[in-house]
Amino acid sequence: MVPVARRIPIKDIYFILSSVSNMFLAIVIVFSYGMALNLLRNVTHRDVRLVDFVLNDKALRGILGQSFNLPLSRSFSTRLIFLMLGIVGLNVSSIFGAGLDTLMAHPPRQFQARSFAGLRRTKIPLVTTEEDFPTWMKLRVPMLVVNVSEYNHLRNGRNTSNAYFASRLYWNLFSEQQKRFTRELFIYSTDDCLWSLALLSFQWPQNSLFTEPVSQLILEVNANGLYDFWVGMHYYDMTAAGLSGLEDPSLQLTEREHPTSLRIVDFQWMWQAYGTFMVLAILVFLLEVSWHGITSLFVSLVL
Repeated sequence: MVPVARRIPIKDIYFILSSVSNMFLAIVIVFSYGMALNLLRNVTHRDVRLVDFVLNDKALRGILGQSFNLPLSRSFSTRLIFLMLGIVGLNVSSIFGAGLDTLMAHPPRQFQARSFAGLRRTKIPLVTTEEDFPTWMKLRVPMLVVNVSEYNHLRNGRNTSNAYFASRLYWNLFSEQQKRFTRELFIYSTDDCLWSLALLSFQWPQNSLFTEPVSQLILEVNANGLYDFWVGMHYYDMTAAGLSGLEDPSLQLTEREHPTSLRIVDFQWMWQAYGTFMVLAILVFLLEVSWHGITSLFVSLVL
């Protein structure tokens, strides 16, 4: 039984949308339209500054979907570029908004472990007992060694911080319970299955007369599907006997791991990006002021 991978934190959604590829595409679009606008200004013999080639404010505001002033004296070519810029900005804003809404409604999940290699990668501990620990040491996965009572307490308590061994009968019971939960808590991975069939047997007396009839009975029970039917009815039998709980532990986990409202911590990357660009803008402003003062002083000394 391997716990289902958790959803990524809300704060990482903004990090995904601001990936390197998305930022590179946005910079290319802004630079391309800025270059086109500045070349057009240069052709029409208007003043063009070097900073406009690096970061054109109209191209940037157009991509962000913001409005800007368009004088009536602009040429038809300039108006056509602005029209194309508006369409591109509308598409970029719509794509970003759709992506944000989709990721907010259905956040992607982290890496899902499905094998012992996956357990090593995610560092999910495999709970085992003190008696079985020497047998599982060769798996080389993180392990949590407890006694039998603590093992049953953790597994029956649906502790999703660990992975557990489970028989087919136990998994069938839990799988039926899980269908009635708000969300899945565990998956059954065949890649982590050590034995597909556990041979449970008891020793017959030597030359017993019942050996052949009982063996034939076992074959007939399996052939007629009685064993599979018994396994399939295990959940209903346990529920009818009052030995299977009907509570939904996923509700508490959902409220704790995925709050329904946004929090300040969910905007962590946004605040960090805002602070970084604010500091960068202040440094550039101070650099411009210093450079202007130095050039003015140099000109006054020369003259």
